[in-house]
Order: sequence, then structure tokens, then C-alpha cells
Amino acid sequence: MATGNPIVDALDALAAEVAKCTESVKAANPDALTRSVDQAATKAVSSIKTALDGASEAVKEIQKAASDTAQAASSAVEQVAEVRTATRWLNLRSVAVLALAVVLVVSGSLASIWWERHKFHRLHTKVIALRAEVQTERANLKALKAKGARVKWETCGGHLCFEASSDQHSGWVTTKGNIKLVIPRGY
Repeated sequence: MATGNPIVDALDALAAEVAKCTESVKAANPDALTRSVDQAATKAVSSIKTALDGASEAVKEIQKAASDTAQAASSAVEQVAEVRTATRWLNLRSVAVLALAVVLVVSGSLASIWWERHKFHRLHTKVIALRAEVQTERANLKALKAKGARVKWETCGGHLCFEASSDQHSGWVTTKGNIKLVIPRGY
């Protein structure tokens, strides 16, 4: 019975020949025994050589297939390494872009907050100064009203002016620079 394995088949054929030899020995024919042993040995050696040649070819084919598989695996490993390197570089670039975006957003936000706070501080300082000026002007107005001031202010050619009293007596001047002074109407 053939198994498909050349070595096993050759050994089976050898066993069959040995069995024939054993039958010939039992028949006790010395010439037939010698011929039968020679024929069996020749057939066995031939069968073993054929089986070994087939096995040798099978081993060569297995070695070639293993070599091809090893080369393919090596190529696949190299390609996987290249993909990993490219992926790492892409991940590194993505992280760098994301970090830069975060830094820009945070720094822009901080700069905006600083600018708004600076503007607020300037406006707050102006408001405090204007409130102080309003208080001063109110105090001056109260003092003038206490003295009976009823001056009506106008604009003359883009300048602030008021009506002068017709009763100017003699002219008055400032102690610094001799600038003429007038009495407003209503005093």
C-alpha cells in the first residue's frame, strides 16, 4: 500500500521483498534463494535510492520555500519598521502642531487679557481724575454761588467768553504780567 512518502514506500517494498525471501528459504532451494536475495537487495537498493532522490528534491523544495518565506518575512519586517517610523514622525508632528496651537491660543488669550486690563486701568484712572475734577468744579461753583455769581458763559469765535459789566470803574490788572481784568455782568 502506497503512503505518498517515498521513504516509507521504499521500506514497505523492502519488507515485501524480505517476506518473499523468507518464503524462498522455506522452500529450501539454494539457487533460487541466492537469486531471490540478490534480486531483492538490488530492488531494495534501487527503491531506496529513488526514495532518497525524491526526498532530497523535496528537501530542496522545502529549503527554497523556507528561504522565500524568510525573504518575504524580512521584507515585511522592513516595511513595518518604515511604517512605524513614518507613524512616529507623523505623531510627533501632530503633537508639535497641537502644542503650538495651544501655546498660541493661550498666549493670545493672555495678551488680550493683559491689554484689556491695561485699558481698564487707564480708563479707571481717568474716571477717578474726572470725578476729582467734577468735585473741584462743584466746590468752585458753590463758592461762586455763595458770592452771588450769575455768569452766563458763551462761545465767541470758538473761545469761551462772558458778558462784561458796564460798570468797570477804573481798569484792574493782574499782579503777574499786568493782564487786564473785567467784572462780569451780574456783579
